[in-house]
Amino acid sequence: MKRQWTIAIVLTALMATSAVWAVNVQVEAKTAGSLSLGIYDAQDHLLRTLISGRKVEAGVFEIEWDGKDDLGRDLPLGQYTVKGLVANLGWEYQLMMGNAGQPPYLNSDGTGGWGGVWGHVLDAATDSTGKNVYLLWTMEEGTPALIKVDPAGGVNKFKLWGAHNSWSWGNCQALATDGEYVYIGNNCDGSDPGQTPGKETTKALIWRVRADSGEFANNWPGAGLNPLTISEISKDALPSLAPSWEMYDHPTRRRSRGFGLNLFGLAVDENYIYCTLRAEGKLVILDKTTGARIKEVTIANAGGLAMAPDGNLYVLSGRGLIKVSPAGAVLGPVIQRGLMAPYDLCVDTKGNLWISDQGAAMQVKVFSPTGQLLQTIGKREGRPLGGEWAKMKGDLLYPTGPAVTADGTLYVGEECAPKRVAIFKDGQWADEWIGPLASGCAKVDIADEADPSDVYQFYYPDDLVRYRVDYANKTHVLDAVWGYFGVAQGRVKEDSIYGSGRSGGQIRHLDGKTFLCSYGSFYRVEGYNLTPCANLGWGFAQDPNWMWASALARLAPAWKTTPANLGQYPSGPQWVAFHTWRDRNGDWEAQEEEMDWDTPPGNDNERFSERLSGLRPYVDDKMNVYAWGYKIPCQGLDTAGNPIYSWSQAEALSLRPMGVLDDPSAANWENTSASNVPYDAPLDLPGGMPPYGREISCMPDPDDGGIYWEADYEGKGKGLGWASSGIFARLGKTDKQGNWVWMASSKALAFAKPGQFYKPGEIAGIVKGLLFVTDWNGQMRVWDKDTGLYAGSLFADGYKGPMPNENLVAVEYNEAHAFLNRLNGQVYATAGDGEGMKIFRVNGVEEVERFTSPVTLGAAGQAALPRRRSSRRRAGRSASYPPVTTTT
Repeated sequence: MKRQWTIAIVLTALMATSAVWAVNVQVEAKTAGSLSLGIYDAQDHLLRTLISGRKVEAGVFEIEWDGKDDLGRDLPLGQYTVKGLVANLGWEYQLMMGNAGQPPYLNSDGTGGWGGVWGHVLDAATDSTGKNVYLLWTMEEGTPALIKVDPAGGVNKFKLWGAHNSWSWGNCQALATDGEYVYIGNNCDGSDPGQTPGKETTKALIWRVRADSGEFANNWPGAGLNPLTISEISKDALPSLAPSWEMYDHPTRRRSRGFGLNLFGLAVDENYIYCTLRAEGKLVILDKTTGARIKEVTIANAGGLAMAPDGNLYVLSGRGLIKVSPAGAVLGPVIQRGLMAPYDLCVDTKGNLWISDQGAAMQVKVFSPTGQLLQTIGKREGRPLGGEWAKMKGDLLYPTGPAVTADGTLYVGEECAPKRVAIFKDGQWADEWIGPLASGCAKVDIADEADPSDVYQFYYPDDLVRYRVDYANKTHVLDAVWGYFGVAQGRVKEDSIYGSGRSGGQIRHLDGKTFLCSYGSFYRVEGYNLTPCANLGWGFAQDPNWMWASALARLAPAWKTTPANLGQYPSGPQWVAFHTWRDRNGDWEAQEEEMDWDTPPGNDNERFSERLSGLRPYVDDKMNVYAWGYKIPCQGLDTAGNPIYSWSQAEALSLRPMGVLDDPSAANWENTSASNVPYDAPLDLPGGMPPYGREISCMPDPDDGGIYWEADYEGKGKGLGWASSGIFARLGKTDKQGNWVWMASSKALAFAKPGQFYKPGEIAGIVKGLLFVTDWNGQMRVWDKDTGLYAGSLFADGYKGPMPNENLVAVEYNEAHAFLNRLNGQVYATAGDGEGMKIFRVNGVEEVERFTSPVTLGAAGQAALPRRRSSRRRAGRSASYPPVTTTT
């Protein structure tokens, strides 16, 4: 329904130095809505936000303006403008991708959603009934690392419970169950919380939960509620302790799990817990009741293990399988050939051995109890890392711990994209459970605005998937998968420029080609091929391992040969080198002859850290890049279809002054959190705290070329949850010259009020005149792009205690995408979090009403308001829009 407004401006004033100039803005609302009002000068700069998102009913009411700006300074007499809007933004959950739960989102009884966020399903197990399945993820953040499912349970009975893995317990690796308890083996390296300061060690731990409820049961004598510590050794000793480590060294393990892997396999019987310490070459036998160590057995390259029907133990040793008695006596080999890189195993009700074999096999192999090969599942060498999923899903890649139910159904995880549990019946692919994909935090969920049916999702550690979405039926299918390394034409190159740091992203089209743009890296999307083609970035030349720009860490040969123009820079931590790369020879690798080392015009390199600020690049429709305080124009495509960039053509953007805290007199206005943290507190950036903030994103206005800026200072501040991790939050717009057009928002000190952030995330898009910005607590904030007036928030506020449901976005909602669906004319927003990626339809965008009216401050012959001590006008004093310092 359209809203109609009438505005009556009633001015009251007294021509005396001790009087207060004031304006009462009388507003008549025909219908209820969320009202925002602001005062603007003749240049349309926002001077004062009078109201931000106040809920009003239909009727007439007045708002008083005391003649001051947002800094509390008196504004000079003269002409101003009142601008306002009323909005009723809403949202409707449509679907969720990347989560196999039923329902896929968290719900109030805990049966919805799925498993751990970080890493993959590393082990699976079944109980004595052969019906229930337990699944174990590497690590979690909010969603449980261990879940129990009933595959035949149906809707809302599928997930039975979830159990959490403490951060201080490190990474999960193995699980086993005796029907009463579920036992979990972990590896906790020196980077994990809970380690002794200064000790770079790896701990092997075991914890357990009740099998019927998932409740913690770490009640071994002397351990309290903590897990059992099985081993603690120096991290530096691991490579020498495990000479065949390379057998399990692949991209995901290197990236997500480091080299702290020691505890590998786990099994239990009526009396004992058995675990293998691969790095130490041991089988350790523990008393199940007391946790006491009973015996150690030397087994070279000990891996996965499982209980045999006769009560003995099967243990993987290197590329073979041996049998061990419950007392620890080695009974001899069972399998001596036919395995390439065996990872783990399970035993079915017939005593057959199901072994996940990585390396050159990438299969699950089924052996008889005597070691005779009966069956192989999946194609030898596995599926490719990238391509059309429909043609790949029947094969395996890096299979992990298998589990077989009583009916012979195989469940096996994979330590690679798309983070799934593959299900096989009678040796044939039958189904798959995908996710969760850990998106939303430093990862991106983006739709191709030219064809919104294509939706892309980055997820940890650096993988990419593409879905085909049917908006009418609210369904989706997994369309394409691209693994950690660069993939094209079915080939994989381990030294590809496609590498770490996937963050920020847009899909762009130029000269008939489609590009995925992410944090300074560019990839051609050609059907089911994803080809790395260009990169631009910078790095501190003194530390070639500290490369903020993605893929720069793979340019080691170029860094060893110092570019000639690098010598002009002063020494010290601000010594910065700029690079661009194009894949001129089509091999996806960065050769020195393909690198260009250019300096932005006018860059003196003395305060370049002011331009870093955590700013994630934005790529506009013409493939121009806005990054690190510069606009780097795209000069077209070369004959190979690679975008051409040069830092020598970069145009300096006027630095945004919203975060300058050098001037303490401005801190009260700019640091709206009233933080107790000094404004010069150092952060982890070389040279200390960048004076222009962190977690910043920017976006150009497609209409007038202005720039939208969003900034956040890290630090211990006041507030709930994520708000306490920052001391500052602002959102604003500058014109082409760097002058502020408007500045809005602040950091919440408790529950976020309309127009406040808990912790600002990223600018998600501009749609129909509205600017969408994420908030780390799981909401999307919306402002009018031209006036800076607050229009509303989307999704539930988790800090206010709603029960988990489809409207709640779990914390760390960082990067997302708001877009107009050209297929149906509707507005949508993605919402990636630890559960997966939700898509919501945004309602009320077309119905936002905007209005404006002139107002005069200080017209002669008008009455006065009662004098207020806190707002007294002094003779001869004038104030203007906050001064702007433009730096290039």
